[in-house]
Amino acid sequence: MAEAWTINEVMKQGWELTKPNLKKLWAWYGLITVIYIGFGLMSQTGGMLGSLVSLANMVVNLMLSLGFTRVILKIVDGKAVAVGDLFWFEAKAIWTCLAASILYGLIVLGGLFLLIIPGIIWAIMFSLYQYVIVDRGAGIRESLSLSREFTRGSKGRLLVLGLVIALVNLGAALLLVIPLIFSIPWSTMTGVYVYRRLAPKAG
Repeated sequence: MAEAWTINEVMKQGWELTKPNLKKLWAWYGLITVIYIGFGLMSQTGGMLGSLVSLANMVVNLMLSLGFTRVILKIVDGKAVAVGDLFWFEAKAIWTCLAASILYGLIVLGGLFLLIIPGIIWAIMFSLYQYVIVDRGAGIRESLSLSREFTRGSKGRLLVLGLVIALVNLGAALLLVIPLIFSIPWSTMTGVYVYRRLAPKAG
């Protein structure tokens, strides 16, 4: 069972992990942004080529999302990180995450139709699936099942933490770009840190 945690604790620890890694995080965010923009521009060509680029863009975006999750997990776990970690590619993980994302979306959508509250609960309950896929190599059902297990007893705190993070980023956005370059890396690090508190390393 995961150790008890508090919102204040994970927010502080998220920042402590972010501070020494800010330059690396900025570099990774910058690289990801350039890749996103590049594919976005190429997909505007239209026709068959545009469709192929759009498909490639979807796969690359998912690959980068998984790679970046892996990078942050390694930082939280105190492991050395290399630029190549961002481009971590495992076909099984990509298709598993794609399928799990679709299933997650359908679950949340179904819950929202049931008077909204179930959708919010299920959104939190299964929200860790991508971390589980990267961290444990889990399959579709296992990633959702483990997410449900890891969030048991923590849904209320996760909801409050999510709202606090959203408000911090909203406040940073209102102050324009500079605060966002601090709040976004902190948000990402805090999210992965709380995952690790809920899901200790396997083995």
